[in-house]
Amino acid sequence: FIVSDYQLGRFLTVNVIWNILGVVIPLFVALFTIPILIDSLGKERFALLAIAWMLIGYFSLFDSCRGRALTKLIAEHQGGKKHGDIADSIWSAIWLMSILGIIGFLVLFSIADFLTESLLNVPIELRLEAKFSIQIIAFAIPFVILSSALIGILEAYQKFYIISMIRIPMGMITFIGPLIALIFSPRLEFIMLILVLGRMFSMFVYYIVAARY
Repeated sequence: FIVSDYQLGRFLTVNVIWNILGVVIPLFVALFTIPILIDSLGKERFALLAIAWMLIGYFSLFDSCRGRALTKLIAEHQGGKKHGDIADSIWSAIWLMSILGIIGFLVLFSIADFLTESLLNVPIELRLEAKFSIQIIAFAIPFVILSSALIGILEAYQKFYIISMIRIPMGMITFIGPLIALIFSPRLEFIMLILVLGRMFSMFVYYIVAARY
C-alpha cells in the first residue's frame, strides 16, 4: 500500500511538471518575441494580433469544460471496466463539439465588420486588413474546440507528457509564427494564416495520437 501510494504521488508530480512545462516554455519564448513583434508591426497591428491570441484562448477555455466531461466519462468507464459503449459516447461528444466549432466560426466570421468598425474602433486604414484577419482566425475555432475534446481523451489515459509534447511546439509557433510571417509581409492576414494552419496541424496530431487509445 505504501509503495502504491508513493507511485501514485510520483505519477501525479510528473504529470503536474509536464503541464507546467507546456505553459512556461511558450511564455518564455513570448518574452523574446513580443517586443520584436511590437516594433515590427506597430501598436495597432500588434493589438489586433493580441486580440486574435485572446480569441483562440477564449474558445479553448470556453469548451474545456466539455473536454473535462469527456475525461471524466472515459475515466469512469476505465474504473468500472465498461468499455462497450465508450466509443459511441466519444464520437457523440466529438460531433457535438464539431457543431459548436462550426457555429463559433460562423458567428465570428459574420460579425467581423461589426468588430472592426464599431466595437474595436480600428483605424480606417487598417479596417479591411483587420476584417480579413478576423475572418481568417475564425477558421481556427472548430480546430481549437476539437482539440479540447481530443486533449480530454488523452488526459483520461494519463498521457500528459504527450499533450505537453504537442502543446509546447504549438505554443512556440503561436509567438514565433508571426515573426516568420514578417519575412514575407507585415500584413496581418499572413500572420493569421500561420496561426490557423498551426491549430489545424496540432488538432490532427492530437487526433492521430488519441485514436491509438
